Amino acid sequence: MRWFILLCAAAVVNNANAQNQIWELNSGLTDVVVGPDTAVHCQLTNPSGSLAFDDFGPCRVSIDRVTEQHSGVWTMSIIQQNNVLAVQQSFTVQVTSAAADSKPTVSTSVQQDKPLIMLACSVVSADVVTACVFRDPSGRVLQARQGVSEDRYSFIESSTAGVQSCGIEINGPLASDLGLWRCDLQTNTDTYFGHLSVLCPWAMQDPEIAASVIAVPTLTSQTKDQVVSEGDSVTMSCSIQTAIRYCYFRARNGTIFNVRPGMTSSSMEYVGASLEAGECGVRFPSLLATDSGTWSCHVGFPDSSEDEQHVQFSIQVQEPISASQFVEGNELVVEGIVNGHPALDYCRFVRIDGQGFTSENVPAGYTDSSALSQGHCMIRVASPTILEHHPWTVVAKVQGQDTELAQSTDHTIEMPPPGGPLTWWIYVLLVVTLVALVAAFAFKRNRRWAAETAAGVRDSFRKNKYPEQEKPPLPA
Repeated sequence: MRWFILLCAAAVVNNANAQNQIWELNSGLTDVVVGPDTAVHCQLTNPSGSLAFDDFGPCRVSIDRVTEQHSGVWTMSIIQQNNVLAVQQSFTVQVTSAAADSKPTVSTSVQQDKPLIMLACSVVSADVVTACVFRDPSGRVLQARQGVSEDRYSFIESSTAGVQSCGIEINGPLASDLGLWRCDLQTNTDTYFGHLSVLCPWAMQDPEIAASVIAVPTLTSQTKDQVVSEGDSVTMSCSIQTAIRYCYFRARNGTIFNVRPGMTSSSMEYVGASLEAGECGVRFPSLLATDSGTWSCHVGFPDSSEDEQHVQFSIQVQEPISASQFVEGNELVVEGIVNGHPALDYCRFVRIDGQGFTSENVPAGYTDSSALSQGHCMIRVASPTILEHHPWTVVAKVQGQDTELAQSTDHTIEMPPPGGPLTWWIYVLLVVTLVALVAAFAFKRNRRWAAETAAGVRDSFRKNKYPEQEKPPLPA
């Protein structure tokens, strides 16, 4: 009866399904627990039949970006605390698009009447447009304001009931006016963005001018290769001359950071005007030295048939303090340099055996060469021992800070052979003797082999004599 009850219970668990999931298209998932959180071990298979998780603990899902391929039935093979054999469970994933944005879109138009070009942006809104600006292909901002004209630009007004619009007129466009523009319309409640393409045939007859014009939206990085310090805020951003659907950043180690407007957390936040403006950016409160390397910004577009675009840049994060050791002449030098070279209260040096001292009370045989006002710690050891050639830890106390900065050297310097020149000559003599013995042995073996071979050939001739010719018979 007991075994029957256990089998029935196992059958019930086996047929049970986990809670179904609804995942947002193009979103990211990190360590999302599915199924029983008390599972001891889990094997998770996605709808395509591939193993998505195989480890101790409950089933977890980590996906850089959710796609339609993730929708369907997922299967779990889990072991519970009181089970020996794994049981099967399943759940269904439904991938949905983000709720449609009710924000109205901006209508744009470009009219050409040589030598004039008229750019106009409009939006259906009950709110009155309080400000309107245009950004030319170089990013320069031009204000479209009623009654204001300057240089080649003048304001165009064309508002109707329920439709707010603004525009500018360009008289005699130059090469700098050709390319992709953006308009920003501000109301009391929101800001709207539109994109325009200004490509004038009569202004692009010169092949050099035509080749310099960017006619296709191209992702660019506003983040230049930069060097920052650990603990500093780091902002990364990229932009393109069209609306984008989603964006994310990829770190050197492959970690994905999905960002959207309004996203704010303790670890990162979105920066930029909006995805409609074609701007993708993220601000990290701090990064570590291990985050150094090549990063990339990726964007996708409302038209799913268009390929993603990405752009790369380099971020180098310096540690607060660096430490090194090296030999200079007959002395061992151990030094630490604090990033930014701030003034220090003191430096501490700790040997591998635990002996420590400050730059103010160095032991005998040590010389302090620190420059505390420049954030530089240094000691010199006149006659270093094997112990002192092992890694050191350098600690610095910055003036005005409560914490200390510490770093260890990352290598051990090998000691030269003991005994000086005499020992070196002994090593040379031993090597020469060894080479001579090997050569003599090889020569002796070669001579014996030659003698044995010659003797063998001579004996073969003796044993295999030619037969005597038959003599003719004597006459009768």
